[in-house]
Amino acid sequence: MKTFVRIPRRSSGFTLLELLIVIAIIAILASVAFPVTALVIKQARKAEARNEVVNIVRAVKAYDMEYSQMPIAKGSAGGDTYSTQTDQDFMEILLGSDDKGGGLNPRGMVFYTGKEAKERAGGLDYGEGGNSGGVKPRLVDPWGNMYYLAIDGDYDHKLQGPSECGSGDIHQDVICWSKGPPKDTDNADFEDCKKWPKSW
Repeated sequence: MKTFVRIPRRSSGFTLLELLIVIAIIAILASVAFPVTALVIKQARKAEARNEVVNIVRAVKAYDMEYSQMPIAKGSAGGDTYSTQTDQDFMEILLGSDDKGGGLNPRGMVFYTGKEAKERAGGLDYGEGGNSGGVKPRLVDPWGNMYYLAIDGDYDHKLQGPSECGSGDIHQDVICWSKGPPKDTDNADFEDCKKWPKSW
């Protein structure tokens, strides 16, 4: 007669060693994923800023087509290069709300349409109070800083480039750029000009 020896079955749970190995693998994968995620976010912000500078240049050129002049304050017209930022006064012109007597957009035409800025994202920034009545927005890049513009004031198709880029002549009617992410907390130091999201 045959006798069978019963082999005890192993329980279906994990041992402590197996759990520690799984936790270690997850920790290693997470440590690899975080820098990659940060890089992807940075590249996405730069792509957003690159699209935005093109949209700003298009809006300025559309204004020029409509009014046969650049959106430059009358006292500043005729100069070689007019430099400005996307502050409330400039955006008021492109958004069509500068239509009062003597304004630079008397027909109230809308040349720029964009989204409202959210935390850690670029767009039309209405300030901490949100989009409250009568508040004029400024346009900010994904890092919370305004965009810069240089506009050809004397229509010679030549602009003085930003000083950080060597200040050479750029053969365009209007250029726009963002300095990109600041390197320090004071927003004083930025990456090299070659890495800026720009329109030229």
